[in-house]
Amino acid sequence: MKKYTFLTLIVLLFLFSNTKAQVGTEFWFAAPEVTSGHNDLGPTLRFTNTSATTAANVTVTQPANGAFVITPTPINILANSSYSLVLDAAPNSYKALIENTPTNTVLNMGILITSDIPITAYYEVNNNNNNEIFALKGANALGTEFYIPITLNSPTVNTLYNMTGLTPIAISTFDIVATQDNTTVQIFSHTAVDGHAANIPFLITLNRGQTYSCGWSGANYDNPAYQPSGAVVLSDKPIAITVKEDSKRHLLNGCYDLIGDQIVPVDIIGTDYIVIKGQLNATAGESFFILATQNNTKVYLDGNPVAVATLFAGQTYFQDNIVNPRYYIHTDKPVYCTQVTGFGCELGSAILPPLNCAGSPSVSFVRSTTEAFYLNIMVKAGSEGNFTLTGGSNPLCIIAADFAAVPGTGGVWLSTFGKSFTIAEVPQGVAMQLTNSTDVFGMGLINGAAATGCRFGFFSEYVANIYANADIDQNICSNTTAQLNGSVTGGATTGIWTTSGTGTFIPNATTLDAVYTPSTSDTTAGSVTLTLTSSSSCTPVSDQMALTFYDAPWIDAGPDQSVCRNNPDVNMDGNIANCTGGQWSGGLGTFAPNNTTLNAVYTPTAAELLAGTVTLTLTSTGYGTCNPVTNDIVITFTDAPTANAGPDVTVCGNNPAVSLNGAVTIATGGIWTGGTGNFVPNNTTLSTQYTPSPGEISAGSVTLTLTTTGNGNCSSASDNILITISPAPTVSADIDQTKCKN
Repeated sequence: MKKYTFLTLIVLLFLFSNTKAQVGTEFWFAAPEVTSGHNDLGPTLRFTNTSATTAANVTVTQPANGAFVITPTPINILANSSYSLVLDAAPNSYKALIENTPTNTVLNMGILITSDIPITAYYEVNNNNNNEIFALKGANALGTEFYIPITLNSPTVNTLYNMTGLTPIAISTFDIVATQDNTTVQIFSHTAVDGHAANIPFLITLNRGQTYSCGWSGANYDNPAYQPSGAVVLSDKPIAITVKEDSKRHLLNGCYDLIGDQIVPVDIIGTDYIVIKGQLNATAGESFFILATQNNTKVYLDGNPVAVATLFAGQTYFQDNIVNPRYYIHTDKPVYCTQVTGFGCELGSAILPPLNCAGSPSVSFVRSTTEAFYLNIMVKAGSEGNFTLTGGSNPLCIIAADFAAVPGTGGVWLSTFGKSFTIAEVPQGVAMQLTNSTDVFGMGLINGAAATGCRFGFFSEYVANIYANADIDQNICSNTTAQLNGSVTGGATTGIWTTSGTGTFIPNATTLDAVYTPSTSDTTAGSVTLTLTSSSSCTPVSDQMALTFYDAPWIDAGPDQSVCRNNPDVNMDGNIANCTGGQWSGGLGTFAPNNTTLNAVYTPTAAELLAGTVTLTLTSTGYGTCNPVTNDIVITFTDAPTANAGPDVTVCGNNPAVSLNGAVTIATGGIWTGGTGNFVPNNTTLSTQYTPSPGEISAGSVTLTLTTTGNGNCSSASDNILITISPAPTVSADIDQTKCKN
């Protein structure tokens, strides 16, 4: 039987989890052996198609046993319908092929269920008085580390034990099924198990679909102290495990009943649980069991700050014959919590799901028999009056008054207790659906009678542990961005990034592989911490990464320059840091000796001179993972000086002095050169007088040059004037003569 409280929690978990527990498309299961000495008829797989519109096609196989062929194959299940596959009746009489016996033997009995759309599945030992439900948990049943939560109670008083005197004997076992070939399984038990001594680990190897049943069938097999409670199972590939305790009986009652469940790995368990008392008689063994998976685990009840127990890994704390309707259990380290409950003195059990993000807005179920029927419902305060139950006579038969607070939860959680339903409200064999219009909830059921047996089950989901991984720390250049590679897996698949700085996430903070762009204050600080936090209805899980910035390249192309058009070569003066070099670009001219020389000389083109400016860019090179850095310099070309010596002139050799009238622009002055004569007042006066030398007069010409002075960064300009010296006129009266006066 499954605990209805457990069911409730599980349902809640499913809704907000992306990892399906009892709703899924693949289920692995190892069916337990139930003694034929206590009615083991009716092994049945029950499937429910939760889709409202689409039919499901379901296959049931034994991967290690080709002789196992189900009729029909596939099983077609209409939308919103259920199907029961009886496995000990024609045409599927396979009881001997599915129940895992004997112990300490590799068997080919693993069951694989697949569906083309999500379904729910559970295995029921469906007989009159030794029945039980094993809810299949799909992906959440698979793992590589398990503790075995067999219901160990008092080591001195056999309070809850297996019934003796049955043939074959009724024992407690855990049954393992491998999902992949060549799976190595290691088992460590503090008690002896068949074929292996206590406290000595041993290995088995299983192929896909093979199973192994582990338990104790020797002396005192009925005593829980001799059963492998708290055993540890490790594997190198995913496995699933079923725990069964056959024909379990409480010391103070005569009933004995099969109890058990498919368990979950340690990464699914948690630290907070709610137990809702079932319908067992006062002394029939209504109880819960806390199995620690880590040393120094403290157990607290109903919000009391004083621990009721401190446990070693593999140790169990229990309470027997509990009387309160509701219990809240908190531990400081992850534990398994198992509840034993039932109807009258008929027992059932289930491992409870942790109270983390439990809930579902809608749960479907089927009433198996016309015997007494109870729903245990858990919901957060404020939504207790918003339930609708469809499929029966009264959709509003669940009201707010049916709920009361769970102690120790501060009024956050409410639950029903002892809420029963008539055959009209919940008809036998009808697909029922319970929904809440404002919040998620959990739901479990008890269906049975004191003289027959109890079906105790939950049909909601387990949620997997959530794993947030922000990835490794990064060291990045301060002028780059960080490519993030976060992941959120398990019970959630979405998350959100936050930063201790002021940078931004692109495209947004909810993209797991976002790009982080640091701000100036981030890089100035030298580092930031990025936190990835899961986002779901579950308790958030976070992981952090450090983002450390190292200096980016520094580039300085130098100050802008103005150069003269007639002296346009530019002496570059680039400077760099945090890189190995730089490269000039941007002009059409030439860099000498090359454009990777920081102090190169740039010679512009004629077009650039004409345009008046050119922008040159210095870009960093050899910068590692940094982005390249650039810096520009604008070169402006100014007009060149001009010199005008005036027009050429011709002077007479007997009057050779020349009045010069030179003119200059873009210069502060000029100087006359080129002759050997005299400049009066001097050769630096633009308007001066030049007197040629006799040699120049004799030569007949002289060329004078006016050259600009005060040119700034320009080259000087010059202009020539040609002075032509023509011969002086001559007069000849012939030779002197002497004449007579008369």
